[in-house]
Amino acid sequence: MDNANIQGNEVWLATSEVASLSGISKKTLQRHVKAGKYTARKDESDGRGSYQILLSSLTKKAQQEWAKQQASTPSQAIEALKVNPFINPNSIVSLQSGPVATLVRKQTHRNPNIVESAEEYSLLWAAYEKHGSKIKRRAEAALAAVDSFYEMRDSGVSVEMAVASIKAQFGASKATLWRYRVRVDGHPRENWLPLLAPRYVGQGKDAEFTEEAYEWILARHLTTSETKTSVLVRLARKEGEGKGWMIPSNKTVSRRLAAEPAPLVILGRQGPKALEASFPTVERDYSSLALHEMWESDGRRMDVRCEWPDGSTGRPFVVVWREVRTRLVLSAKGYKDPCGELVMACFRDAVENCGAVPRKCKIDNGREYANKTFTGQQKTRYRWGVKPFEPVGVATQMGVKMEWSPPGRGRDKPIESFWRWVADNLDKRQEFQGTYVGKDTVSKPEDCNGKKPAPIALLGALLAEALHHFNMEKKHRGNGMNNRTPAEVYAEMLPTADIRKPDPAHMRLLLMAVKMVKPDKAEATFEFQIEGYGKKRFWSEQFAALSLAARDKKYAVWYHPDNPAAQVSVYDGDVHVCDCKPIDALPFTGASEQAAAHVQAKNGYMKPVKGTLKAINAASPLALPAPGSAFNPLGIPQSAPLIEARRAPPELKGAGPDAATSERREALARAVAERREAAEKEASRKREAEKGRREELQRIKEENDARKEEGERKRRTG
Repeated sequence: MDNANIQGNEVWLATSEVASLSGISKKTLQRHVKAGKYTARKDESDGRGSYQILLSSLTKKAQQEWAKQQASTPSQAIEALKVNPFINPNSIVSLQSGPVATLVRKQTHRNPNIVESAEEYSLLWAAYEKHGSKIKRRAEAALAAVDSFYEMRDSGVSVEMAVASIKAQFGASKATLWRYRVRVDGHPRENWLPLLAPRYVGQGKDAEFTEEAYEWILARHLTTSETKTSVLVRLARKEGEGKGWMIPSNKTVSRRLAAEPAPLVILGRQGPKALEASFPTVERDYSSLALHEMWESDGRRMDVRCEWPDGSTGRPFVVVWREVRTRLVLSAKGYKDPCGELVMACFRDAVENCGAVPRKCKIDNGREYANKTFTGQQKTRYRWGVKPFEPVGVATQMGVKMEWSPPGRGRDKPIESFWRWVADNLDKRQEFQGTYVGKDTVSKPEDCNGKKPAPIALLGALLAEALHHFNMEKKHRGNGMNNRTPAEVYAEMLPTADIRKPDPAHMRLLLMAVKMVKPDKAEATFEFQIEGYGKKRFWSEQFAALSLAARDKKYAVWYHPDNPAAQVSVYDGDVHVCDCKPIDALPFTGASEQAAAHVQAKNGYMKPVKGTLKAINAASPLALPAPGSAFNPLGIPQSAPLIEARRAPPELKGAGPDAATSERREALARAVAERREAAEKEASRKREAEKGRREELQRIKEENDARKEEGERKRRTG
């Protein structure tokens, strides 16, 4: 306290010390003294009559700074200030506290990108002390705005009301306040002031820039059109002609715009998706998954134009099912277009290949996955509500929980990286030169020729080869793989895995796609279009033996989409009617053996029908009169005139069928009744069997749900 003159409770400081404490020059201090801003007196003891200034008339910050200089600890500083009754000793700012209004405010979130040491903060304060009074006043105003904002937020005021109050009180816009908050985020409160000082760089004087003009430019700079700075400056100069705006050069404006926070620039100039992509992604721990706990599936339109057996061309759509933990590709199928039948057929192949049923599936959000036959009774983005009367999907019956990837979130699906590998290792092979079309018009090769597509069989063979390499030979460096192939990881985990086996009833439902078809009345055949193979006909002797009335309605025909030579299953609602075999078309010439086989089959079909009719006729023969010398089948007297033939003779009016004819008709009626009764019993038997199957499936589902709930309970309690 060498420069302090303490008299009772008053502390008088020399002007040099006050200038240092206040951060102003001596000349400015003298001007303030003459203007009466400070309480001052002349000191005649030094013979020069220099001024001394009362400590209590200085700003609160200057008083606290003086107290810090007098002692090395906060307690000593409090003792030093006890001589001044106008200062509350409890307001001393320690290294870990702030003003009274924000003293209890905790830093609950620290910016991980900020790593500041005590030395770095010291450098910030040293640079701040070298700033002029103009910059310091702006920093103090910014600090007051930030403190006021957090005080209001801590008292329960909403963000909108707090921002509006700050703008009315301090003139700081919402964007300006946001920049202030970003600058101090994660820093201790006592170091906010130097951080809020304007960050001008350079030895020369800063070019004058009207704040309103900068806000006008910034608002138009933060647009997705990404307008050039030179254009914005030119428009701003024109806008500010009558407003007195001062705008520096284009380079100065560009430097100030470049100093804006990166998240704000990314959001304004690139959009919300770019801002989301700038946030660190979550790394998933694959080792926490059990084998077959989760599968994933996605589809991709191949970049190769192919030709199907029916002559149609296009880019095939390939669907893949993959085991997530081991990255093992379980199955792959390709159709002309995405559809529910493709997804189900590929899923069935995956279940057959590994003999397991997953507990969860991460699938794409397309409609081919949302079909009710496969995922019915599970909510999708197309099916928010589940109606009780809607069909239960096969996956739902199997107890598989579907997790849908949100639209436009490619990083949500691990399988996306797999498709990039397929594009590089399959689509761009030399075998497809000329048929490779590229992923878009920009990447389309010059020699692409759509008139010469590749055979679909070639793509299938090369796809199988590529997937074999991916599973058996390609070593993976991803999480949980440890530079091993998917097959190696799968073989290691298989012996100890808890695998759910598929039920045969579920496999039958997954077998084929379905179409509603009405049979041909004359031939009792089912004819419909199979994508890529044209129209196909199917026939069954069992269906043909039904009554003619059975041919007057539609049936659900389950067929194999990529194997038209396989038989189809016909259902009437949920009752299985029969299985039908395909009828292949024969060429006009050179098909004698096939024609002979067809004739033989036709004879085999007709012979038992003829034998049945013959037996019926033999059991009830017709009683016809024995022919005499003059055969008269009508029994009309020979003498009867022909003109009266329209009137029945008197002896025929009361005549009826003879006994033999009556017995034959009764026998036929009994036979028809017996066949109808047998058919009704068979239908009843099938309905009971189907009912039992449904009850068994419901029991399986309830057991799976119970096991799942028990597992969840154990995990929560464990």
